[in-house]
Amino acid sequence: MDNITLMWLCLGAASFCSFMIGRTVSRREVAAIIESTVDTLIAENMLRTKKVNGQLEILSWNED
Repeated sequence: MDNITLMWLCLGAASFCSFMIGRTVSRREVAAIIESTVDTLIAENMLRTKKVNGQLEILSWNED
């Protein structure tokens, strides 16, 4: 295998690893942002909730 081919293989492997790391970090951040947003909406009484079996359940706009 010549040096050019080896260089392209290394570049491809490094690019793939960088992509997978970025994708994993991004997914964790999205989940944290969604959780924070829902918690804030509940705290500001913009979402109605009730406790069911010790967990909060978000109510529909027309539920009591």
